[in-house]
Amino acid sequence: MNLFNTIKRSFMLSLNYSEQDSKWDYFVLLVFQILWFAIYFFWLSGDSLSFLLLIVFILPIVSASLRCLNYLNRTKAIGFLWLISPYLMVILPLLLTKKHQE
Repeated sequence: MNLFNTIKRSFMLSLNYSEQDSKWDYFVLLVFQILWFAIYFFWLSGDSLSFLLLIVFILPIVSASLRCLNYLNRTKAIGFLWLISPYLMVILPLLLTKKHQE
């Protein structure tokens, strides 16, 4: 799958937490969101941050990380880390390995 289709698919599934995303899909979306947010924050935002735009930046990352956890056969309870440690949760799906089902 090419990069554009991966990013488009991730945005289309922003409210769907039950699908599965590979680590590559998650990594591509994460890099895209970081670059997009950096461009917005440093050059376009001026002095204010819009709450709506912040949701547009964060919601796809949260849902993609939960879909990546589904792909790795991990529990969705790890997703609660978004509430207490969002910076850890950003890299956690990239560090886990696929859990084998017994």
